Amino acid sequence: MTTYTLAEAKARLSKVVEEVEAGNTALITKHGRPAAVVIKPDKAIRSPKRGLVGCLRKEFANWELPEDFDRIKQDEIITLFEDGEI
Repeated sequence: MTTYTLAEAKARLSKVVEEVEAGNTALITKHGRPAAVVIKPDKAIRSPKRGLVGCLRKEFANWELPEDFDRIKQDEIITLFEDGEI
């Protein structure tokens, strides 16, 4: 992985893109902290390391949180605490 400051990435965008096309990953920093990672599109789509949100985004794109989500199985949870099981 090659690291570039934001200014370097702006000035050498063609080089950054060429490196990424060749299979490398580019990390762009802003004020010394990681700000962005540039990867090939096929890695972004097929990578198993995208994290929970990235993996589930497509599956839950149209999912809506139930209005009573905070009360689901509330009685069971209270019983577990009261009985000392938790």
